[in-house]
Order: sequence, then structure tokens, then C-alpha cells
Amino acid sequence: MGSQAGMADILLLTWLLLVVLLILYRRALPKPIPGIPYNLEATKTILGDIPALTRHLSSTKEVFPWMCFQNIKLKSPIIQLFIKPLSKPWVIITDYKEAQDILTRRTKEFDRSPYFSDIFHGVMPNHHITMSSTDERFPANRKLIQGMMSPQFVNDILAPQVYSATEMLIEFWKVKSELAQGRPFDLRDDIIETLLDTISVSTFGLSRSHGAISAQLAFLRGAPSLSETDPTTITPVEFPRTQRPPLIDAFITLTQSMVLPSMRRSKALKEAMISQQLTWALRRFSGKGAEQTSTCVLDDIVRREIKLAEKEKRVPDCQSRTIFDELYGFVTGGVDTTGSTLMWAIKYLSENQDAQSRLRMSLRDSFSTASEKARKPTVREITKARIPYLEAFLEETFRMAVTIPSHVRTATEDVVVLGHVIPKGTDVFLSINGPGFTSPGFDIDEKKRSESCASLRDGSEQWELKDMNLFRPERWLVTDQNGNESVNHSAAPQMLFSLGPRSCFGKRLGQLNMRVLLVLLVWHFEFLPLPGELISDDGIEKFTRQPRLTFVRLADAS
Repeated sequence: MGSQAGMADILLLTWLLLVVLLILYRRALPKPIPGIPYNLEATKTILGDIPALTRHLSSTKEVFPWMCFQNIKLKSPIIQLFIKPLSKPWVIITDYKEAQDILTRRTKEFDRSPYFSDIFHGVMPNHHITMSSTDERFPANRKLIQGMMSPQFVNDILAPQVYSATEMLIEFWKVKSELAQGRPFDLRDDIIETLLDTISVSTFGLSRSHGAISAQLAFLRGAPSLSETDPTTITPVEFPRTQRPPLIDAFITLTQSMVLPSMRRSKALKEAMISQQLTWALRRFSGKGAEQTSTCVLDDIVRREIKLAEKEKRVPDCQSRTIFDELYGFVTGGVDTTGSTLMWAIKYLSENQDAQSRLRMSLRDSFSTASEKARKPTVREITKARIPYLEAFLEETFRMAVTIPSHVRTATEDVVVLGHVIPKGTDVFLSINGPGFTSPGFDIDEKKRSESCASLRDGSEQWELKDMNLFRPERWLVTDQNGNESVNHSAAPQMLFSLGPRSCFGKRLGQLNMRVLLVLLVWHFEFLPLPGELISDDGIEKFTRQPRLTFVRLADAS
């Protein structure tokens, strides 16, 4: 009898345990926000939409196109996805007008998402991009760097460094082009290293002689000749490369690698360099006879910190983590965003020969003095010129490249979007890579929009919807009655740099980088068509979205 009673107790306990586990499992299942469309099968497993996303990633390696496709699949401009188990769902909105409203007018209801803190915490946790607008540190961070994006600083201090680094890239590509004999080669490393060379000088004040591209150029010139090649073949050339300068290699490791020992070594090298440059700058700008002119971003930050310390009657703290992280933000922002966007721009040049020819002709006409004297435009000529087709080409590149496929905000209170209540604390992804941006948007009942959204005048009634999936810079141009062209910046949906008070801090610098690089590269090179097997619209997602294939074929355009 005792053994039977014991067995009964065990069975009862087992049954109770199973009941408890079942209750806990059901409580752990995704909880949809009422009314917002979702994938029904995702609510039947704790993993939510993760299995479907994992299957997609096994073939494409891109998250954001899959997210945007769910809006199309569910036939709604607003959906919810269950990506983080035991957490609130992500709300995905793909509509230009709603995104504009949220980013510019509803800034009290939506703030910078912790999503960014999760991405950048290991690299620069004290950078302003990781902070909400209500973070007590945020105003001080922005005050420290507020002069970095002034037109004078960008054009007079930063632009010459971009120009100089691009000159070195052009010299490097001339050598590569001659050796390649019309065959394609991969440009990804060249673009990244050129931008890191620029940032090393313009941000940290380092010597230009230690650049990566100059080292690669010297090595290629001294390397054994390539084996004889058939110029009619389309097989890409693989050029020999030398080791990068240690600091450039450290920057690349920190932005692209997750190998912890490499990360530690690279972080130590980066930290030592910044500390040394800050120490030297503090000496130069302190005391009697102090220097008064900044030559790089670091100089300007140190001068600003000295002035703030004097005003607040304290000792300057030029070794603060805030200064370290704000400085390093120029590396992650300048390299990833500009580098990825330039890779897409070169892809569009190669695949759109008519647009490339018109752009080059516009440059020759605008810089007629340079053309007549058989020289390239100067940096001042480039920064001062207003060339409608160049601006249109850049706008179309920003629209189509979707280097940043989504802007993320968190609801700071319960909010209503398109008639649906979104609970406080929910992450809202504002997609810019699908309906409403690169394809016609959803038909939306205007009565469902908020009052602030309904009152927006975004120019969408004039957008040409039928070819939004095509690269066509002409869509941005308008011609007056005298035949003069200008750019209509509202001619199509484009918000690569975001909008509103938390839009991209480095927008002006990013646009300058693209302008200088594109002008000089198109001035010197023809970007020839590539064979079909080297062309793809697929991307790879790192901090930003880059083309999966980054090959180029060059010819002399001078």
C-alpha cells in the first residue's frame, strides 16, 4: 500500500508540474497587440517569428528586406513581429507620411530606441547615438560636438582631407586599372581604407603618411607583375595586398569583427592613440601662446572642452569617456554609412550608363575652367558649386541604397498610429526600403491618421509611382520657363539620414564626402558595365547595408 501511495504522489506531482509548465509556456507565448496584423503561426511558439526569419537568413543574410516583406505579405502598412522572446513585439511601419510625422512632430511620444544602445554599447556606450533625448548626459554630449557640422568647419577643415584621400585613391585605381586591362576587381577594401585614411587625419589629426591606401599603392607598384591576362576575359583580378597600418587594421576589426582577442588588442591600440592625441592637443591649446586654429575634429573638441571648463570653473577633462566615444563615432559613422553609400553609388554608375554620361557632362560644363585647363576641380570649386544633376544623382542614390533600411523609435507612452494603440515601451521600426519608398505605398484611409500626420504636406501627390523601383535621377529635377534646372527635394520619398531633432548628426559631412568622392571619381574614370554574374541587388548587413558584390571595371575618362 505504501509503495502504491508513493507512486500516486509521484504521479500527482508530475501532473502538477506538467500543468505548471503548460501554464508557463502559454504565458510565454507571444502576446499580439490587438488589431495590428501579425503572422498567426508565430503566436504558436515561444520563438515567434524567429524560425521564419532564420530560414530567410540561411539564403539571403539580410534581416530588413524580410521584415519589409511581411508588410506586403500581410497587406498592411503597419504590422507586428515577434523577434525577441518574452518581450514586446516589434511594430513595423512602412509609410512615408507616418514616418515623417513620428520623426518630426511626435517627438514627445517617440524617442530614440534602446535598440541603438544594444548595437553600439560594446564600442562606444557614451556616444550620443545610444542615448534617449531625456538622458541627462545628452545635452552635454551634443554641446561638446555642436560646432563639428557647421558649414565653415566642414568645408574649410574636413573637405580638404576628403579631397586629398580621394586623390590617393584615384592614383591607386589608375595603377589597378592599367594592370587589370579592362578586367573587373573588387573595390570594397579600397573604399573602406580610403575613408579610414580620411578620418585618421580629419578626426584625430594623424599624419597622412601612415595611410592604408598609400601603403597599398607602394606595395602594388613594387610587387611582381601580374601574370599575362586576356583582356577579353571577365574573370575578376585579385591584386596582391600588403598588411594594413596597425591603427587602420584596428579600426576595421572594431567595426567588423566579433573575435574577442582581436577586439581587445584593437581597442587598446585605439584607446592609446586617442589618449595621446588628446594629451598633445591639450598642451597646444592651453596657457600663454596657445594655438587658436583647429585642424581636425579632435582639436575643436579639446578647445571646446577648455572653454567649457573655464566657464564652469573646473579643470578640463580631455580624457573623459564622453570625448573618447564621441570621437570614435566619426569612425563608425563616417566609414560605414559613407562607405556603403559610395559602394551603391558606383554600382548605379556602372548599371546606368546614360545617367553616368549625363553626370560627367554636367560636371564638365559646371567646372568648365578645370576642363579647359585639363585639370581636376579644386576642393573649393566642388564645395561651392551647385550642380542640379549631381544633387539629383545623390538624392536618388540615398533613396535607392537604403544603407540604413529602418529608423527605430520607442513609444514613450501609449500611442495611436493608424488607428491602432501601441503600448508604451514598444519598439517601432520605420522602414524605408519597401512600400512607400521604393515601390508604391499602401492605400490608407486618411481618417486613420493622427491630426498632425493628416496635416502634413509631403508632396506625395506629385510622386511618380510607376517607376519607384528604378534608379532614375531625373525624377528629382524640375525645369523653369527659362529652361533652368533645379532640384526638388520633395520629388520622391527619401529619408536615409532620418528627420527631426534626432536625425543623423553627421548628415552634412556624409553629403560632403559623397559629393567630393563622386565628382573626382566620375571626373577621372568611366565605370564600365559588368557581366551579369558580377551584378546583384542583394546586400549584406553589418552596421549598415552594403552591396553583396562590389566589383568595378574602369577606363580613363580624362
